[in-house]
Amino acid sequence: MPPFSAPAASSTAGDDASAPAVPGVEALCRRADELFSDRGAVTRWMMRTRPRICPFEWVLGAVPPGGRVLDIGCGRGLLAGLLSSFGRANSGVGVDVSEDVLTEARAATDKAGGGWRFVCAREVEAWPEEAFDVVTMLDVMHHLPKDMRPEAIRAAASRLNPGGRLVFKDMADSPWWAVMMARLHDLTLVREWAVEEPIENVERWADEAGLELVESKAGLRWWYAHELRVFVKPGGEA
Repeated sequence: MPPFSAPAASSTAGDDASAPAVPGVEALCRRADELFSDRGAVTRWMMRTRPRICPFEWVLGAVPPGGRVLDIGCGRGLLAGLLSSFGRANSGVGVDVSEDVLTEARAATDKAGGGWRFVCAREVEAWPEEAFDVVTMLDVMHHLPKDMRPEAIRAAASRLNPGGRLVFKDMADSPWWAVMMARLHDLTLVREWAVEEPIENVERWADEAGLELVESKAGLRWWYAHELRVFVKPGGEA
């Protein structure tokens, strides 16, 4: 397998020595396979191979243990299931536009210990009006309509407790060949020509929403380029 490059840039707020260990790729793949063992062959293969092309370990490492999580664009519940399986979430709410995938998400998180509920919502206004310790947005932004993207960051910020974290991971808008491969990937799987958002715009929108940037990572896995940003809402412990 081609190596996953080291982060091009990284700054962190500090590691919690008492937090559960962040699992490696193989452990994530095994757990994904277990969570979706009763799904069809294609779905099971997609879920167990996704940690090989997407840095879930970055995302889990950015989520403090034991909190309440809002997972925007939760899909089939892979991230939610992994967060619960590895001690990063006590409970949470997943939001997606498809009721069909939410049925699978409920089954996956039940295997991970439960504590999750799921909401079908196509508009930001329909997101749960509650406060969370963490909001995650994993590979969601490039699927949103352009005019909805700043609003999504503002809405995520508004649902954080003081000291809460917005954990944002999306496809990078460079290099060009990685952009094209990511777009072809989405065109093949979801019949959508997705367009990546420059990470500088996401940082600006988060700043305008009152969030502070505390962690940045960028890297390649296979031919996919990834950007991670972690933002904190002032007023409590990060």
